[in-house]
Amino acid sequence: MAKREKNEPTAKKYTVYQHTAPNGKIYIGITCQNVDKRWQRGRGYAKNDTFFSDICEIGWDNFKHEVIATGLTKEEACQKEKELIAKYKSNEEEHGYNKSTGGEKNAAGVKRSEATRKAMSKAKKGKKLCDEAYQNAREAKKALKVSGGKRYALEEILEHLDDIEKWAREGATEEQIAHCFGITRQTFYNYKRSHIDIFNAIKKGRTTLVEELHGVLARKAKGFQYTEKKIIREGGVVVREEIYEKASLPDVAALNLLLKNYDKEWANDPQMVRLREKELELKERQIEANEW
Repeated sequence: MAKREKNEPTAKKYTVYQHTAPNGKIYIGITCQNVDKRWQRGRGYAKNDTFFSDICEIGWDNFKHEVIATGLTKEEACQKEKELIAKYKSNEEEHGYNKSTGGEKNAAGVKRSEATRKAMSKAKKGKKLCDEAYQNAREAKKALKVSGGKRYALEEILEHLDDIEKWAREGATEEQIAHCFGITRQTFYNYKRSHIDIFNAIKKGRTTLVEELHGVLARKAKGFQYTEKKIIREGGVVVREEIYEKASLPDVAALNLLLKNYDKEWANDPQMVRLREKELELKERQIEANEW
């Protein structure tokens, strides 16, 4: 049996996986990394605007995550990816989140759906619309049936105070809200200054947003437990379901930020800082021990 040369590189093995949203939309992907490292609990898809927006809105844990096949060559994985995208039509906007027909690592030569081509063309003409708040504002704009050159009058804007509050709660800027009404940021600013109802709608929305962000930051600072489910398939057949209890460790940066704002002793007492660091290290060790 021939031995592999010492410096001969080991061929990478690829995994084919699938994410399914509660609404039935599917994303098919391949990776030569550990899937958890590739997925990053959704952060690995930040460049896919539509997919990432739904991850933010629906929540990563509410998607179904399946490993379809493992141990494949790159060519086998690419072929499987193309087959599954074609089967589920996941490169069509109404069916999924894939941006191409699959099988390619880079964008060159990618055959994109009509909906995707239109979205990319529109994005190139203006700002990159990649954050969740802006996507929500765009959807709300469609609901208001704001078309091309349509410009909303002040009286019409005052009929949509609930929408203004909603957009502010979702993180939209005043410029983005103005865009939904077909007016400039300065015009919207003037309306806000002269009409207390608009001012209050924005203030109420942002107050709610800040409260929600405080809760998220506190949860991240303290750490939390979560459940992750993986469905393993072989030959298209589900062979087993794996459920993992995982822990998100306390985030030192988030913890430090909260304590600096809420506990003056933390910011002013070096001994207190060192004590908190030791307590945090101990908690991390305990969590790691529990995972084993």
